[in-house]
Amino acid sequence: MKKVVILGAGLTGLTIARELTRVKGYSVVMLEKEAYAGGLAATLTKDGMSFDLGSHRIHPDTQADVLRYLRSDLGVELFKRPRKGALYLQGKFLRYPVTILDFIRAISVRKSLIYFLSYLVNLLRPQKGPTTSYKQAMCAAVGERIYADLYEDFAWKLWGIDPVKISAEGMHRRSLAFNWKAIRKAVLGMDRYFFYPSRGIGEISKRLEEEITRNHGEILKESKVRCVRLDRDRKVSSVVYDDPQGKSVEIETSMVISTIPVDTLHECLMGSQEGAEPLKWRGLRVLYVHLKQFPSLENDTFYFPERRTRLGRASVIQKFSPELNSTLKGALFTIEFPCSSGDPMWLKPDDELLQIALEDLLVTGIYKDTPEVVRSFSIRLEKAYPLYDLGWEERFHRLFSQINAVQGLYSIGRSGLFLHCNIDHSILQGLELSSQILSAFSGGTWKDRSGQFRKFSARD
Repeated sequence: MKKVVILGAGLTGLTIARELTRVKGYSVVMLEKEAYAGGLAATLTKDGMSFDLGSHRIHPDTQADVLRYLRSDLGVELFKRPRKGALYLQGKFLRYPVTILDFIRAISVRKSLIYFLSYLVNLLRPQKGPTTSYKQAMCAAVGERIYADLYEDFAWKLWGIDPVKISAEGMHRRSLAFNWKAIRKAVLGMDRYFFYPSRGIGEISKRLEEEITRNHGEILKESKVRCVRLDRDRKVSSVVYDDPQGKSVEIETSMVISTIPVDTLHECLMGSQEGAEPLKWRGLRVLYVHLKQFPSLENDTFYFPERRTRLGRASVIQKFSPELNSTLKGALFTIEFPCSSGDPMWLKPDDELLQIALEDLLVTGIYKDTPEVVRSFSIRLEKAYPLYDLGWEERFHRLFSQINAVQGLYSIGRSGLFLHCNIDHSILQGLELSSQILSAFSGGTWKDRSGQFRKFSARD
């Protein structure tokens, strides 16, 4: 019996565990530091309310194999829901994803023409020098005028640092660009709907968890990994973790699959390296507010790229599934504030955060009058997004190459590869690695194939 220890019970880890436990000869133990499985794609319940950890959806251009896996293999019921996003820009709401016609109607023909001419001039102008920063890359792509009006605030807000200090990779990983891919989706009508599990995004992890348990796999929650030990030949020999009572436990194993943050894994493997510049992450403060009245606008999700609005994104979860919180009267908002650990927004007490949310809901016109609050609470997600600052690649590859040098150790998933990606990307990684393991792949082959995942970028 081959024992496999999986660090982290997010979607990638759960997918791998599900596939391995279906095959004789594999014993799987998962270690998860939280009291629940699913990672960022979990649905939790508190005070009679069910809520996702953020705003999640399954996009219509998700690979057919993943949709089939969710529906047929896991039995997840996916509703096809109309997409009614709204982007708050220059004091007006635009349909989101934005089409060119929506943009012209909201911004005015004159201003749209100015942007278009600015874009054409930039397209014809020879580019000067390399584009290493987000600002340089965006200015090269759309011109300085469009960048300053439409993108600079978004970059500041999402990552919390000056765009000149953000790597150009930040543009490719996540942006609000009007590009040919977006135009194609609009023409085909693919931006007008999305898929969503009937009982919340966490239904996916719940189905995976049920199958793993049924197949005699173990998921040990509230268990924090302390170290990964190696033998004399630099092969994995065991994992040490703290159980829910704080007792140190050691599991012997020859294979560890890690989906925890790559820098956390490196510290578990090599210990703290004083003086080495760390990878950086961006966190989220998520506020859940049950309001007695529904908003005056019928959109499901509101996006706020400008800094003058303090909210990042706000979603009404009942709009995602009619079966979720069906007995709840009023609107349950999930409101995200991008911030980092120690920031003023990170440290604010819940009542102050609620006041900020209510003020911005009024100022932007989502509510005409102050709504009555039934209840509210917040959570903090410390490592929600990778922060692609200048020099991140060198730091990542330094850590990742040392991890890759260890036989029997594989770092994968959103956090394990320092990725900003979507749910389908996480599941694909799990399916790919489990398939490779079951086909007795060589470590070198996997290292070559895993590079393809670093091309993933997040869709909103």
